[in-house]
Amino acid sequence: MGLFDAPADELGRLLARMERDGRTRRLTPLDDAALGRWACEAPQVVLRSEGGLELGSTSTSSLSLVLWDATTPEGDEVFLVGPDLPELEDSAPFGQVVMARVELDDDAHYERYRQLREAVYRLRVRGVMTRVLPSRQSVWCRVHRDSLRGGLDARVLGGSLCAAVRALPFVRAARVVLVTAGDDALAELAPLADRVLEVATALSKIHETAMDLDCDDCELRAVCDSVQELRRIHTRLAGEREAGE
Repeated sequence: MGLFDAPADELGRLLARMERDGRTRRLTPLDDAALGRWACEAPQVVLRSEGGLELGSTSTSSLSLVLWDATTPEGDEVFLVGPDLPELEDSAPFGQVVMARVELDDDAHYERYRQLREAVYRLRVRGVMTRVLPSRQSVWCRVHRDSLRGGLDARVLGGSLCAAVRALPFVRAARVVLVTAGDDALAELAPLADRVLEVATALSKIHETAMDLDCDDCELRAVCDSVQELRRIHTRLAGEREAGE
């Protein structure tokens, strides 16, 4: 079993149910030229007085997931659960899920996952100030009112996230889900978020302490027992470090 196979499969089933129920929209992806008009090099600073929309602020709930699999469709996909950004007023709970289709030809899973998360965290979209807290899996965006008036919507934000991770050499495509439908919709994603965080935490701990890790006493043993790829990575790293001594 791959690192994120279980949550990736569950996400696929959740999206299918939401589509059947008419709760999500599959948005037509923007081309790279259209997305390029919104790209910028520097982090954006949007003052409260300039903001037209707060997504996932401290007064509301938010959720941010980053994972990968090998079965995401070849082309980029953007899904929207809830109203589009220009339809929202003032502030709203917010969730973003980024699932990349990857091709890994080495065992550098920890480094690749770190690169994937950083690509999401360092998103640069004109008029969008973003803050992500990985340990809490939360995201907060403040959108400049001029950007909203200028056409910034879910297609721009979701497409920009796709483009950001697709720029990595091992990523072939991305599926992005943006959630603005409120707390109940975020609650449906919470079990996936918990699972992704468990796997990411175990991967980090294995990478940092492979030789010293006592599996019998580790609080993450149940996670590794259910994800064979984690066990394989642990065994490989421990063997490499033992051989290097």
